[in-house]
Amino acid sequence: MRHPSDKPRVALCIPSGDTWKSLTGFHVMSLGAYSAPHVTLMPMNVRTQDTAESRNQMTAAALNEDADYLLWIDADMIMPPDALLRLLKRDVDVVGADYRRRAPPFPKIGKPIDPSAPDRGMVEVSMLGLGLMLIRADVLKKMMRPWFLRMWVLEHATPDNPSGFATEDGYFCGYARHLGCKVWADMDLSHEVGHIAEQMIPWDLDGGAATEGVECLKTSA
Repeated sequence: MRHPSDKPRVALCIPSGDTWKSLTGFHVMSLGAYSAPHVTLMPMNVRTQDTAESRNQMTAAALNEDADYLLWIDADMIMPPDALLRLLKRDVDVVGADYRRRAPPFPKIGKPIDPSAPDRGMVEVSMLGLGLMLIRADVLKKMMRPWFLRMWVLEHATPDNPSGFATEDGYFCGYARHLGCKVWADMDLSHEVGHIAEQMIPWDLDGGAATEGVECLKTSA
């Protein structure tokens, strides 16, 4: 039996294909180094052709390993090294950072329940992306497998989504809310999170000289 003083057990879950963004790798490494004194990390990476199935496999493994929390990080995200500890301090069942889609016009993914909600603090949402999300394991234990599922809901179709396609992010958030769990966006953290995009760079491009960035460990503190 685990002792009450044991550190929280956090499954660090990263679904991916065969490659990650190198900048994501650096940020995950920094997050792990910063968090290690405070939590027991269990790194997990499942590579399949479907991120929902990768998430289902990692969820099963994390629950089997008696994880207290699952921290989801997509392989194209950047975040501050203290992101995990800040999410843990929120002490709620489901909380993550909001971020923007990778394609123009780069809309925000999260859907606040109150459209006039502030851009700071904790905001309750009906849907939030899994790019950087902390889930208490007890929430997943209440659910039936699959925990994550892609689906098509015609009544949710829009002009820019005529098939009503919904990713596993929306499915999970809806399932959690159905069970009475609130989903929260940490808007303070959202301001420090990035979603790495890929764009075509034309030959005729106005702008200054290219520069190369140097990454180093930084925290909000």
